[in-house]
Amino acid sequence: MRRLLLADFLHPGEHYHYARVAIQNAEPVNRHRHNFHELFWVTGGNGVHWINGSSRPLTPGTLTFIKASDEHTFSGALNIINIAFPTATWEYLSQRYNLPRYFASTPIEKREHPLSPLHLHDLDMLSENVASGERSRLKIESFLLDACQFLERLENNATPAGMPQWMREAMEKICEKQNFQHGTRYFARLAGRSPEHVSREMRRWTGKTPTDFINEARMAYASSRLIASDEPILSIALECGFESFGHFYRLFHATHRMAPNAFRRIHQSIVHG
Repeated sequence: MRRLLLADFLHPGEHYHYARVAIQNAEPVNRHRHNFHELFWVTGGNGVHWINGSSRPLTPGTLTFIKASDEHTFSGALNIINIAFPTATWEYLSQRYNLPRYFASTPIEKREHPLSPLHLHDLDMLSENVASGERSRLKIESFLLDACQFLERLENNATPAGMPQWMREAMEKICEKQNFQHGTRYFARLAGRSPEHVSREMRRWTGKTPTDFINEARMAYASSRLIASDEPILSIALECGFESFGHFYRLFHATHRMAPNAFRRIHQSIVHG
């Protein structure tokens, strides 16, 4: 049984490991444990999580907490975001802030959280800070606290008080590729309101414009495709709904602080278990 060590994945001075990973395993291989905690969520594809003698289906939006003693591996074709960090970091935060016991010795189904396309988009945005720059202790602690608050809001069905249902439903739908590629006017069509009304209400309830929100969904999708495929970058830009490659390039660079080809080179990898 392999036991993965966090130190093997970290550079000097780093306090956590972040990775966007493509998995291509026809069968489960290389079951392992680790000396760290991790959480991962599926951004694309379908597969199976083999953990502690059971098999759990994985689909886009599945968020899972993994404790150090878990024995697991994957099979299928999956794109995931994985964040690994010291068990002691979680124990410190849990004791100090009386956090929910997401990593407790509970059945794995209690440590899984299905996310809607909108919530998956929200989590991707929440993780942007830990994805880039210095991988400090402050960053991972802040992310874990934010992630706990994020899940508590979901469990309590919390949305901003008074947010219209039509807006929430339109925001859910526009996160899907077949919708966001058509832009803001299609967003208004999904909402059943005028573009002007949708823009005013979006700013009021989210602080974002419809364009901002759609571009975030496009960037999340583009990131996933860059990792999971060898598709030309221009094709991905067109698939996202951008008519100008220059616009796509500038927006991607502003989002990820690197060019699309550099992002693909750094993050694209195949993991066999």
